[in-house]
Amino acid sequence: MIEYDPGTFGIAFVFRLRGSVFPKGVMWALPSAVLAVVFHMYMPEELSLEGVDEIWSGYTFVLGFLIVFRNSQAYSRFWEGATLIQQTRGEWFNAVSSLFAFCSQAEEKKDKVTEFQNLLVRLMSMLYCQALQQICELKDDSLEIIDISGLDTDSLRFLTGTSDRCEVVLQWLQRAIVDATEQGIITVAPPILSRAYQELSRGIVNLNNVRKIKDVPFPFPYAQMITVMLMVHFVMTPLIAAHFIQQSWWAGAMSFLVTCAFWSLVYIAGEIDHPFGEDANDFNIAEMQQAMNSSLITLLQPLAQKPPKISNCELNVVRSDMVILGTAEVEHKRKQRQSQSLSRLRSGSSFFGSEPDVVHTRVRRLSEVMDAVTMQVTPRTQCNFQDSQDGDSEANCSGSQPGTCSKELDGSNSGGTLTPVHKDHPTSGFSAFITAAKDTEESTAPSLDGVPPAGFAIRGEKCEDAKPKGPGQVRV
Repeated sequence: MIEYDPGTFGIAFVFRLRGSVFPKGVMWALPSAVLAVVFHMYMPEELSLEGVDEIWSGYTFVLGFLIVFRNSQAYSRFWEGATLIQQTRGEWFNAVSSLFAFCSQAEEKKDKVTEFQNLLVRLMSMLYCQALQQICELKDDSLEIIDISGLDTDSLRFLTGTSDRCEVVLQWLQRAIVDATEQGIITVAPPILSRAYQELSRGIVNLNNVRKIKDVPFPFPYAQMITVMLMVHFVMTPLIAAHFIQQSWWAGAMSFLVTCAFWSLVYIAGEIDHPFGEDANDFNIAEMQQAMNSSLITLLQPLAQKPPKISNCELNVVRSDMVILGTAEVEHKRKQRQSQSLSRLRSGSSFFGSEPDVVHTRVRRLSEVMDAVTMQVTPRTQCNFQDSQDGDSEANCSGSQPGTCSKELDGSNSGGTLTPVHKDHPTSGFSAFITAAKDTEESTAPSLDGVPPAGFAIRGEKCEDAKPKGPGQVRV
């Protein structure tokens, strides 16, 4: 999707070619203009077109009406697709958020609640990924999902063989909610819990409404009729312009403008008719999936699951930027950090930089640095762990297949922060370090805009037990 700034006078973007339909329209307009000039120069004087102009105006009116109808239908499909996919995301995310709020706060249920919440976000990430894959038309429709290597392989094999994966994952989610209720993980009253089921069901209904945009194209008779009429218009416009306009260059100019306008409008309809493709004016499917993953991972943060405590009950009205930055400013700073990180990667410098304060700088979107860092684990994977409590305890692990490893410190519930790296990359010289969070009750991984880094080990395991839990790279 192209984001553009029209400028102060609203014309700053008119010369932009990316995403424009003018180049296609000009390809028809230029031959039309040349034909008008040629007809004007060599048209026999005895050729009479008296009365043709009146009939031609009626033909042009019908063609214009059909083109307007085509564009109105295309824009309706475009806007309906944007609305429904956002409603789907909102319904499903709100269902997960509600289920997080419904979870028990009892200490003895803490481990089961954590397991349920981790299962929930992984299934929802997978569900939204499958939903986007059903409606998009991409050459490579593989999207980023929250790691599912901990799920059992039988279920994943079954999922890959089903015709509609969204229905299966949705069933898994609903069954997981029922099981959590029976185990006392969810303690809310059943009438309130039904809200989560309703949001899941509304989301799948909205998804099926979006799918009709891909499955049901604009009717063929309309498309054929419009194209044939445009081709007749392309031939007749230069002839009529050459006959009724006295100067040849005016005939060519008018023929150029009329032909370019009609064909450009038709191409606009084709651009926005299906907004889930790879054109410049289509929605960014990968970014939509990344935004969903970011929101789901944020829910796992401890501070996101507890309301803030208030210590001052005085009522004062203050500017919002005194306590929290505005959305526009946060987005601007995030893009600046991304740009700096990408520049450092592409220049061949160290991923971590040379200063201590940039050690934990990470790029938010994995896809934006795939040209510099490959996250595919090689046949030999080595992870080095360094215990921050004594500074001299290290452990190594290696495997023949992709796997994850993390360290669980003795006598502490604190986890560690994992930086995903590739040791064999020629420009980085990476090694993976897990630095234990010291004097903290819970794991606190440095993140960008509140999003944990990719590969952050939420639940760790000892290095010697780190083995692949799944069949390797599972493509869903």
